[in-house]
Amino acid sequence: LSLRRQRQMCIRDSVGNLSKILSKVLSSLEQGDSVRSEEILRQVLDAKPDNATAWHLRALTAQKMGNLLLAANYFDKAHNLSPENPNYLRDFGAALFAIGQIKEARQVLEKAKKLAPEDAAIRFHLANVQARQQELSAAIDNYEFCIQHNATAYDAHGNLAAAYLHAGRTSEAIKASGRALSICPKSPVALNNLGLALCDANKHQAAIRTFRKALKLVPCDTEIMNNLSVALQAENCFDEALYTLNAAIKLRPNWAEAHINPVSYTHLRAHE
Repeated sequence: LSLRRQRQMCIRDSVGNLSKILSKVLSSLEQGDSVRSEEILRQVLDAKPDNATAWHLRALTAQKMGNLLLAANYFDKAHNLSPENPNYLRDFGAALFAIGQIKEARQVLEKAKKLAPEDAAIRFHLANVQARQQELSAAIDNYEFCIQHNATAYDAHGNLAAAYLHAGRTSEAIKASGRALSICPKSPVALNNLGLALCDANKHQAAIRTFRKALKLVPCDTEIMNNLSVALQAENCFDEALYTLNAAIKLRPNWAEAHINPVSYTHLRAHE
């Protein structure tokens, strides 16, 4: 028999001991061996297609491999087999959010919250959806709930800072960005959020320093380059602002068309 066929027979013969097999899959996932995990799970599900845990693990494997659409499909299968499992709903909702199905993600995560209202991970993913839908007060409440349960949750602090910023709560955005940076000092996202909040507070020199720190970490991030250019303009540093903006345009011309204010760009060119 071929090695592949031997493995398939081994899986089928071991269905009664499925928990050990799935534990091995989880171990493989943690070690980064997604290909092996997928191979085992495919064989398990050939033998036992109604195992929700196997579908859930296969979805996590698909996520690790970058196949988000397939992951969402597998999470859906796990949820249908075990509809009252809040963890499956949580991961299914997060997967739907990742592929842009925002309304559907909201429905799934609201159901998960009803099943497990104290689950901080569910509340975090629900907050992400609410922030995308511009329901900033609700998103802020859920991010703050997550932080109460885990004060070192970097993602919650970072996303809370962004929500504060969009809600016009500048001083709170600055503080939340600072907390995120205390947890992860080299986060370009947190530095960018802090820079934007400092701009809103008319602290442009501090914002310029902050954006420059971020660009040392991600030198080709056009969004941060554009934000730096805006801060430089506010300080009348027109030559450097134009140089920074032209560098961003050169890196990503299509992005520039969608995001750079043409009036601002024309104003800068006038100072050449």
